[in-house]
Amino acid sequence: MAKPFFMSKFDLRILATLAALLAVGAITQSCESHGTDAAAPYETFNMPANELTYPMLKQMALSSCLQCHDEFNSQAGFDQDIVAGKPDQSQLIQMVESGEMPKGGLPHLSDAQIAMIRTFIENDKSGAPPLPPLAATYASLKANLIDQSCISCHSQTSVKPHEPYMDTYDEVNDASDDMATELLEGSMPPKGHQAPSEEVKKAFVEWVNNGAPNN
Repeated sequence: MAKPFFMSKFDLRILATLAALLAVGAITQSCESHGTDAAAPYETFNMPANELTYPMLKQMALSSCLQCHDEFNSQAGFDQDIVAGKPDQSQLIQMVESGEMPKGGLPHLSDAQIAMIRTFIENDKSGAPPLPPLAATYASLKANLIDQSCISCHSQTSVKPHEPYMDTYDEVNDASDDMATELLEGSMPPKGHQAPSEEVKKAFVEWVNNGAPNN
């Protein structure tokens, strides 16, 4: 009769160590094969939607986006760039799925990261706060144009700030003539940022032609 086989505590420790090393190797290979950062070492995304929080999304899927879009540091800023509950109507999804974003040599998002973003948008019930009615006033244009399409780059607090800054009325006023020209030419905002509607452009030009009052 064969003798029973027993493993010593030492043997069990060796097996546990080998298993841990194999797991780390699998995760590393997953990251390298997808060209993503170590914050999201997942081949697939199968987390229940109700367990996916915004801090988790930011850590696991938005690290490349945050290099330029510092508004994504908060869910309120993220919600400004999506259509809550409708990922297919959200420009962010269109950009990352086409590979157009991220730019600047940053790694493209993996399928799992895109799935996380899509799932979060589908279940996002908060949405962006309603914008004020469009009018040729500074208060309306700050909400409908500057905060939507400009401030993510033209702010002293941006990750990669660009002049002219638009944090205050005086700064916007000083740059208003050039802003109107670039809006009409279509050279600003650059591709990849939320483009204002023709109505918003017309309201801004009207505000500039009225003397750019602080109203």
